[in-house]
Amino acid sequence: MDSNNKMNLLQLKYENASMEHKIKTLQEENSKLEEKIKLMEIQQTNDEAVVEILQNHVEERRAFNNFLRDDSNFEPSEMERRAKLREEIISKREDTKRAKASRDVGEKVKE
Repeated sequence: MDSNNKMNLLQLKYENASMEHKIKTLQEENSKLEEKIKLMEIQQTNDEAVVEILQNHVEERRAFNNFLRDDSNFEPSEMERRAKLREEIISKREDTKRAKASRDVGEKVKE
């Protein structure tokens, strides 16, 4: 009976070591997958930013094309007023982009 107990004990120790090895392997695999998920989230954020930039570009282009079609926009007084307005719009967009970029960088640094 004593030899059976020793055999059972050895078998249990072997199974325990095997399970610990499997757990360690699964934890390593899990950490690799979590890293991939983080990278995919960053990529998704970048893709969304690119889509937003492209949408803004399309809107700006449409507005500019509509502006070019209207002959009244080329009267000297109108041209000056429109130029100032356009500069203001561009500076506001650049400020917004800078603020968003600094916020995104701040969020990534926190992670």
